[in-house]
Amino acid sequence: MTFATERQIDELARRIGKDPIALRRMNLWRRGSVAASGEVLTGAVAARKTLLEAARMSGYASRPPSVRSGRVLRGIGVAASYYGNNLHKGGERLDRSHALVTVNADGSVSVHVGLTEMGQGLLTAVALMVAEDLGAPHDRVVVSLVDTDAVHDSGPTVASRGTIMSGMPARRAAAALRLRMLKAARSLFHRTDLALWRGYLVVRSTNERLLAWDGLVAQCYAQRIEMTSTGFYRPAARPYDATTGQGRPYATNSYTAHVAEVEVLADTGEVRVLRVTAVHDIGRVIFPDGVRGQIEGGVVQGAGLALWEELKTGAGYVQNPGFTDYAIPGIADAPEVRWSVVEQPWRGGPFGAKGIGEPSLIGVPAAIANAVSDAIGVPVRELPLTPERVRRMLVASS
Repeated sequence: MTFATERQIDELARRIGKDPIALRRMNLWRRGSVAASGEVLTGAVAARKTLLEAARMSGYASRPPSVRSGRVLRGIGVAASYYGNNLHKGGERLDRSHALVTVNADGSVSVHVGLTEMGQGLLTAVALMVAEDLGAPHDRVVVSLVDTDAVHDSGPTVASRGTIMSGMPARRAAAALRLRMLKAARSLFHRTDLALWRGYLVVRSTNERLLAWDGLVAQCYAQRIEMTSTGFYRPAARPYDATTGQGRPYATNSYTAHVAEVEVLADTGEVRVLRVTAVHDIGRVIFPDGVRGQIEGGVVQGAGLALWEELKTGAGYVQNPGFTDYAIPGIADAPEVRWSVVEQPWRGGPFGAKGIGEPSLIGVPAAIANAVSDAIGVPVRELPLTPERVRRMLVASS
């Protein structure tokens, strides 16, 4: 859908002689805008910020002119997109989550959450949040793979909901434990101005260290404090009428902007993605390396959808079921990725965080398609842009 809408915006811009970024800037959502569902957007709506930052980082305004003649053609393309976080209204019955946090006698912290780690960095993000809330050393927090023997099923790990739906109940459980530990510390030191911070019990006003983490844990166990807590999270109900498509379908939106720069070999139709600039509204970054991995991985995956990946079916069967015939990008195909985030904390997420999973991919094929169209001077209306397909478009336009 984003490919279709962003291609239309580019074609409209070309027909009226307006710069594609200028046209998007005029029409992108802002706070108070009314979405197609009738929802009035509130809070931080960072659609314009991501677009302008992507333009700045890519040097869009000072770019050299597109090259539409000769053997090597060059073009640049822009795409803006948004993605609804958490499950759509139709899946709202699954939109709840559970966490279990235990501070063990040896000072380690065991965390169980109900969503799945599949390489996106979820467990590390949860560990960082729990450590921050408890004031525990980060390396003492261990988050286990999901096991419904320990925690309730928390719905599918989809819809870019992992950080939100794991972080919220884990934070609630950790906060309850922190209060219990501080209560024990106050009775031990006979003072109330105490805090847990980076592995120490400290005096709030001076940061004077009174006791290390392990020592405080030992004191809590000596006082027979309950050192296990559960957390539960259920997003607020959202009014939505599926028959009319009106209401508030998602908890919030993540906004993105991508700028792609490409070369097209005119004699073969081969497309090379030179550089992609990606800017994301993520609410607040929890795990920076995980965010970088998601963005860079999403760019490569998006390039695969734009240029190579084409599922062929016939007679009820997949005709290219293996990677011999279904092409995916390799390391040599990965472009340079410039990325940044716009941090406008969302009050409904843990520490203000929103999702980054799908948003890292969604706008990339559209940006690449717009760049290819810019390079060859022909409207692109089909993906993937295989060499054969691009070559046919070049021949037809000559």
